[in-house]
Amino acid sequence: MKNWKDKVLGIFAGIGLMSFLMGNYVQQPKGFWSMHQVNESSGTTRAYTINSETGEVRKLSRGWPSTRKERENGTGMTYVTMRSYND
Repeated sequence: MKNWKDKVLGIFAGIGLMSFLMGNYVQQPKGFWSMHQVNESSGTTRAYTINSETGEVRKLSRGWPSTRKERENGTGMTYVTMRSYND
């Protein structure tokens, strides 16, 4: 009977160790993304997303996917990462 108890205890110890290790590898999201719409001079509207922590700005694409090949493959840029003129 002691051997059976040791096996059950070992199984639970293994499960606990694996859950501890897997929980440490989960990455927390960086910042909060907010979306803004801007009216351009041409009369169209452009959408931007801004990361509150890193300050990264992404300009969303209006014409994606622009070619038949991109539509079939699911490839193409959905956004462009913006940078300041000082960089």
